[in-house]
Amino acid sequence: MAITTNHVSKWKITFYSLMIITPFYSNGEIIINHLVPAGFTAVEEDTSRRILVVLNGEYLPFPLFYSHSLKRLDFDKESLLHNGIVIEKIVLLEKLLEKLPYDECKSGCDYFLNGHSVTLDKINQTLIIKDPKLSNVLPITTFGLVHNQSVDLRAANNNYLAISVNGQGYIGLPFQSYGYLGWFYNNTSHVQRLLRNGDTKKGIGQNWYIQKNFSSVYLRAGHRNYLDNSAARVQTLISPALDHFVSLGSQHHISSETSSAETLVLYATQNGDFDIYRDGQFIRRFPAQLGRNEIDYAQLPSGYYNADIRLIDRTGREVSRESLQIANISFHGNKGWFITVGESLRARKKKKITDAYLMQFGRSMITPWFNSNVSLLADNAHHWAAEGNISRPLTFGRLNISPSLGVISGEKGSGGYLRLSGSNPTFGFWSVSRYQNPNVSFYTPTGNNSSTFSYGRRFGTTTLSYHLHHANNAAQHRLHGNWRWQQPQYGVNFSIGVRKDQRNDRKNDYGLFLNATLTFKKHNTQLTSIYTDKHIASGINYQHNQTDDYGNTALGLSGTVNRQNYNLSSLVSRQGSRGNLSAEIGASNQTIYGGLHYDGMVAANTQGIAFGPNGYTGTAMLVKTPDVGTPYSFSVEGYPVVGGTTTAIPVPRYAKQTFAEVQTRRNDMDMHINLPVNFMHAHPGQVFAAQADIQLTLLYNGFFIDAQNQPVSGTILETGETVYPNGLFSIISDKAMKHVNVQDKTMLYLCDLRQQHNHDYLCHPK
Repeated sequence: MAITTNHVSKWKITFYSLMIITPFYSNGEIIINHLVPAGFTAVEEDTSRRILVVLNGEYLPFPLFYSHSLKRLDFDKESLLHNGIVIEKIVLLEKLLEKLPYDECKSGCDYFLNGHSVTLDKINQTLIIKDPKLSNVLPITTFGLVHNQSVDLRAANNNYLAISVNGQGYIGLPFQSYGYLGWFYNNTSHVQRLLRNGDTKKGIGQNWYIQKNFSSVYLRAGHRNYLDNSAARVQTLISPALDHFVSLGSQHHISSETSSAETLVLYATQNGDFDIYRDGQFIRRFPAQLGRNEIDYAQLPSGYYNADIRLIDRTGREVSRESLQIANISFHGNKGWFITVGESLRARKKKKITDAYLMQFGRSMITPWFNSNVSLLADNAHHWAAEGNISRPLTFGRLNISPSLGVISGEKGSGGYLRLSGSNPTFGFWSVSRYQNPNVSFYTPTGNNSSTFSYGRRFGTTTLSYHLHHANNAAQHRLHGNWRWQQPQYGVNFSIGVRKDQRNDRKNDYGLFLNATLTFKKHNTQLTSIYTDKHIASGINYQHNQTDDYGNTALGLSGTVNRQNYNLSSLVSRQGSRGNLSAEIGASNQTIYGGLHYDGMVAANTQGIAFGPNGYTGTAMLVKTPDVGTPYSFSVEGYPVVGGTTTAIPVPRYAKQTFAEVQTRRNDMDMHINLPVNFMHAHPGQVFAAQADIQLTLLYNGFFIDAQNQPVSGTILETGETVYPNGLFSIISDKAMKHVNVQDKTMLYLCDLRQQHNHDYLCHPK
């Protein structure tokens, strides 16, 4: 039956309209039964607990305990008074504990009592109390340094040389303040360009700022840095470059970080590097492998802009160049605001205006109906821009839809953009976007009108996806299929991709990509073939990975053939507790080339200095481990730590942490590791000290043999353990043992426990 508009009554129209703008919620209750351990009663279990209290960011010196007579949590008031806790805080804690339904909470609960937010976590044994008026607690900050550095060197015997060095440093300061310094140096010479050869490109520069955090706002002043959109969590297209600036914004950003699920897909016909330029300025370099490459948008500058992407092979030859429009914008629900005043770097360079000043205001809001972002900008040269966008995530059963709509205006005119994305387990995932006339102001993107469409769906172990990008008079179609078969011992993956480029000024350009990967636990082999420009390029890559207790080592061999060009190379890399280091050497036709890459972090405070893996949050902790007489290692937050050293471990920015996640892979020893940490809202530049308490239970087992490979038996004098006639022994010790004495019926042997081969330990007559 067909239904027309005339058959729908007015109240139905109103009803469906309200359905569109009304949020959908799904409420569910999960009931978890916690069983009391054998031999304990429920009261005994709670009595044994000690609850750590965090009151408005301050850790109380004594824990709470469960009072059986009061049937609630209680504390020692006299001890708190003697340790400098004011009576007002003690009275507040007493009132909150009287109303806290401790017995009704199973594992963790959130309450709002007496105007305070109370979070009870029975699993981690913490009670966090916050005053909403002090939602952003200001911790005590001290001097510290966290610096990330990266060095990339490329050289060949045809005089090609590329040096890229950059660093980002955070300096911790007192009074909830910190400084930032970003610097880089690029020097590229004798690149074999597509149009000309032998040119030299140099770049050196820096940007810096100093920021002071207050309880609800921050104040930032600096030199040559983009507006602090990420801090205030305002997501718009307007993002101008500034010379000197001052910014005031809200502190809502400290609760979360910007996330992006988008990726930039690039195809390479040679192994090498993708050099990405923005406005003629080199900004990023990514390794390029033959065939399909994906770059996470989180690694690219945010905004909507044109990027010049150049593929440079290992010998310094520019293989290809293309220009792409990057739309790196997320529309997640956030709240915040900022006001920035500064010198317009773009107006000074492009229009030669010496005294060019601008002001920008941004606001992000969350309402029960939608999320919105607003940004306004104006300078003293009659340039202005205004933008607003709204987004509204919707849920219909298992169908998720996220529409976003934006309007932008400026001195040149008006434009806008629309984005609609969704997903469903049955129908797959899709995304549609349209950018209409974005170049409306001197401070908005200079790109043309563009449209994109993406769709993907999973069919068992096979995933199919399609992507269309249309801009100006050009269009690109990409079709990609992936099939994966995973077994416990190995995995097989096949990928095939088809690309079609359409332009009005030339014929259609087709490309075909094929990849097959066979992966074992420590080995993987990859075969790749790509067809483009009426030529086929093929390559093979083998890599062996070895993970030990101190990091990961990889050895690789690769070879490619493209037209009359061939390439053979070998790579060795090491990821450890001091950072990442890799070296490559290879040959291409008549050219020999090599490369070296290092990236890592150095962190320092008044108690010491240490190196560690990269951590771009600007916050770290120094984990110091004792020397117990035997080598040992474990991981902290997923990063390797070696015994008897001090290691810098990255910490999430503005995070609170009362414990560190510790893991160990050793099967020859039982380690009890106690690593207490205690920080609230970790500011950039802060370096926290953490002393590990290690208790080892070492297991020595195997066979004792003499120099003639004959078994040694008898009694171990140090432990009294028996060594069997075939030499089999087993020793459990709480400390490292270098040697033991074995007494048989006629002779005393000294056996070395420091070295073994296939569990054979060598003994010598004493």
